[in-house]
Amino acid sequence: MSENLISDNDDIVKEWLNYFDNDPDFTIVTFEFVKTLPNYIQKLEKFFVEKNQSELQKIAHSLKGSSGSVGAFDMCELFTQMDLELKKEKPDYNFVNDLFCQIKTIYNKIPKKYFEEA
Repeated sequence: MSENLISDNDDIVKEWLNYFDNDPDFTIVTFEFVKTLPNYIQKLEKFFVEKNQSELQKIAHSLKGSSGSVGAFDMCELFTQMDLELKKEKPDYNFVNDLFCQIKTIYNKIPKKYFEEA
């Protein structure tokens, strides 16, 4: 992916990239993170339906770190809360669902062109 994919309408991705002053190395890492999101979102949906606490927690923990590493602090905060809730013996799945809905709202703001191969 290159900078020509970034337009003024892509505020969420631009926000993440601006955190690192559009450093080319972080731009690549950010684009790679974004390209992995559709797969992770599908897995989270699947494991939520199955109430697979262990797998949900693993993904939330992983995405907590990777989203924070690329400056996606809005997502990072939500994944952090999800990770903590899923570490409980009896998590509140309504709360987890609320967090997931907020994550999907952010995810849906990402232009689909970022999910395509460069």
